[in-house]
Amino acid sequence: MAAAALVITGLILISSRLQAMVSRLFGPMSRRMASVVAKGRFQGLTGQFFLGSLLGALWSPCVGPTFGAAIGLASESGVKGEALFRMLTFGVGAAVPLLIAGMGARSILRRPRLRRFTLAAKPVMGLMIIVLGVTELIGGMEMVEQLILTSLPNFWVHMITLI
Repeated sequence: MAAAALVITGLILISSRLQAMVSRLFGPMSRRMASVVAKGRFQGLTGQFFLGSLLGALWSPCVGPTFGAAIGLASESGVKGEALFRMLTFGVGAAVPLLIAGMGARSILRRPRLRRFTLAAKPVMGLMIIVLGVTELIGGMEMVEQLILTSLPNFWVHMITLI
């Protein structure tokens, strides 16, 4: 199911017709949320907490396995302070890319040269996502995993499998 969703997402990214269709479909919801934000309902700490909670709820299926590994590593230490430090490090590591994306997105869209680059990169990303989805659909990811595992040095494989 996830592989099919990847293929559909990739197709949307490479087709301006599909992008327009998705925009028409989700446009009303997007306009309504923009209106709520414009009215200032998400201002201040309470609003930001709500938006962050919403992001966390949407993000949790993606981060679940990684978060589970982080919890496992933290609990493995047996020392509460070390576990706290490991979880804090995980949280900061997860937050930094989101902060960079949030702060950088607006400035990128204001620069015409970078905006042209992002418009050109969209179909390339769409094609890459389609390749990943199709590879998963035909069972090719296991072959890729085996290829990677057989080409990595043994100590890397040992480190990876410890997690």
